[in-house]
Amino acid sequence: MVENFALRVVQALMGYVQGLSDDQLKQEDRKSIQELYKLLDSLVHAAKLPQASSAMDRFHLAFALKCLKTPNLEKRLHGLSDIKEMINLNQRKMEYLENMERQDRDARFRQGHAAAIFAAARETSDLIVEWLQRERVRTHPHPPPQPRPPTRASTGR
Repeated sequence: MVENFALRVVQALMGYVQGLSDDQLKQEDRKSIQELYKLLDSLVHAAKLPQASSAMDRFHLAFALKCLKTPNLEKRLHGLSDIKEMINLNQRKMEYLENMERQDRDARFRQGHAAAIFAAARETSDLIVEWLQRERVRTHPHPPPQPRPPTRASTGR
């Protein structure tokens, strides 16, 4: 029952994010979005959703993409920053787990909790790469502004 509720909340929030207009997105406060993300993370993990981490990654990437596609430079930079942060965090997780694996080759350790986290980190890496390719995210998501032709007012005529 809680799982179904959590899934419906995730789906509703994904729909909300995708439906935001550029003006609505511009009004969204970064701290509020971060708080929403934390609350959603708590909900999906408390509901013990099998793919809680993946659901959160998808939500985070959906919001980052929405930010990247807006004409507002500040929001585009936030979107790019969020993607970079996800990549860096996942890279640190992978490095940590690889170091732990090197230090302790005990089969119980590898088969336990660390193996699940390692699998989730790999899944996140694959998800980020797939998402970047599918959404065709580049370093310059919008073409540079084109110069405007002179108007009568600017030419003095």
